Amino acid sequence: MAIILNTTGASYARSLIEAGNYDNTSPWSFSAEDGDKLLGDNGDDWTNFGRFHLGEDMSATADTKARYKYPHGKAGKVYGGALRAIRSRASQEDEKAIYNEAGTLLDLIKEKEGAGTDSRRSGVILPYKPSGKAVLQVRSQGGDAAEIDFFGIVGGSYWDDSGVTKEQFAAQLRQLPPNCKTVQMRMSSPGGDAIEGRAIANMIRQHPAQFDMNIIAEASSAASIIAMAGDTIHMAEGSIMLIHRCYTGMIGNCNDLRQLADDLETIDNEAIQTYARKTGMKAADIAALMDENRYMGAAECKQLGFCDTVDTYTTPAQLAGLRIAAMNIDRDKLRLPPIPENLRSRRSVAVAALARMKAARA
Repeated sequence: MAIILNTTGASYARSLIEAGNYDNTSPWSFSAEDGDKLLGDNGDDWTNFGRFHLGEDMSATADTKARYKYPHGKAGKVYGGALRAIRSRASQEDEKAIYNEAGTLLDLIKEKEGAGTDSRRSGVILPYKPSGKAVLQVRSQGGDAAEIDFFGIVGGSYWDDSGVTKEQFAAQLRQLPPNCKTVQMRMSSPGGDAIEGRAIANMIRQHPAQFDMNIIAEASSAASIIAMAGDTIHMAEGSIMLIHRCYTGMIGNCNDLRQLADDLETIDNEAIQTYARKTGMKAADIAALMDENRYMGAAECKQLGFCDTVDTYTTPAQLAGLRIAAMNIDRDKLRLPPIPENLRSRRSVAVAALARMKAARA
């Protein structure tokens, strides 16, 4: 097929976004009935049908549905979910112009939402020097219940002994009561080493106790894989989650780098399957979110299936202690994407609350 960028569709999508006619949270689907509605009552409004698509198949007959590919919206709106799906499919088909245009449109949506224009920036999984020591602590609650606090990066650090390694986590698991049936695990982590995160997640899954995962600030990158191991996943109001493709740095020859690319893709595919099992989303839609380096607030995570509940708090003490937006870390050192402005609410309160909680458990 000779599919090219439909510049008319791209221009119309831009105009809709500029006018605020977009939906960046709702699930995306495009059925034959949706296409018929775009064609109007007479079923022949091909101008309107075409401007809701980013691709045009020049080998197909004009004024047919086969002519237009990659729908970006419907009912007068551009859908962020559609653009993410387009990027995933266009990447697979090596249709670079369409892939880039969908990314540009996603950036425009982020601009409208006050979140910057960094939707295609890659995050890195590298150790960094955090602002304080990590916390990993098990406390018995009596009987068959226990708590685990997990605050900090996943894996070790080049600078000091901060971070939580798989060996440390295994040692703490052995401290759980022999008859433990339920574990309340509170976590806040920007991520870290992907392999360490997978090992910790697998240990949680293999443990006979039920793990209730409580994300009080963030579960980003490798930490999101750990979060998925919970039998239930709860996110506090104001908490965030980041999913993205794994990458690293390496020096080597062409064969080394080709092998590294294959290895990273294998890790990515395993992550996609993990997220898909939890959410029920299609693998291609998960991959599109990862391509975007997507930060999600608690409400969006609940909507997409990445968590089971969003816990809201009403008393002053609860708000001061648990309404947490982000950890106080230098994201540039991890080269993680910046947190969008609309997810930074009460950041100073969040940092102070998390510091108090760490100090209380020290």
